[in-house]
Amino acid sequence: MIIVTMVFNSYIWSPKLIKMKKASVFFLAATVLFVASCSSGEETTDENGTDEKVEAVTYKLDAAASTLSWHGEMSPEYGHDGMVKISEGSLTMMGDALESGSFTIDMNSIEVTDEGMDDMKKGYLAAHLMGTAPDEDHPQNMFWNTPDFPTATVTLNSYEDGQLSMTLNVIGKEVKSTVPATVKVDGDRAMIMGDFAISFAEMGIPGFIQDPENGGINPSVEFSLNAVLTK
Repeated sequence: MIIVTMVFNSYIWSPKLIKMKKASVFFLAATVLFVASCSSGEETTDENGTDEKVEAVTYKLDAAASTLSWHGEMSPEYGHDGMVKISEGSLTMMGDALESGSFTIDMNSIEVTDEGMDDMKKGYLAAHLMGTAPDEDHPQNMFWNTPDFPTATVTLNSYEDGQLSMTLNVIGKEVKSTVPATVKVDGDRAMIMGDFAISFAEMGIPGFIQDPENGGINPSVEFSLNAVLTK
């Protein structure tokens, strides 16, 4: 302020220089505002009214602590249960807000967990779902065709009001879905939990194409997700 006043007084009788000085002061103020607006992260105000910067934090999947179970059925009275492994993934959070996330599903890890079913039948059903033991009635591409598509990917798009929007890429095709879920951060851990169903009706998967007369397997598969991630 002292420097500005001295310069202004030195040229007080020069209208042209007064205009130049005003322009310089305006330019300096605009520059300060621009630099301040370019700072990284987001600022929030805590309960004491103090501004604090929130940085983006990325969490990596703890595969051993994470589970994804499935349930498929032909009717409410007849169906199968199983598990499939999440092999890798990450989640980026800005405080409690989701920034991004992606996961890889190991489709060759499909297993059947039906109670009362012997291990041989469980193995046969899992191979049937993966397409690793094709026969005349059960071709390789009837369901998940893991010889050609060993993994599926899940991209998280947004999370708001308990609804998780995501895009699945499975058997080389995309299906978008919004499902109920809980996404939260607890210390050094982040978690995604939810029970939901995803419909594969529009993907042209032979095993999910229902016959109007004879019915067929319900193209809506139920999932129960418990993903654990750490810093």
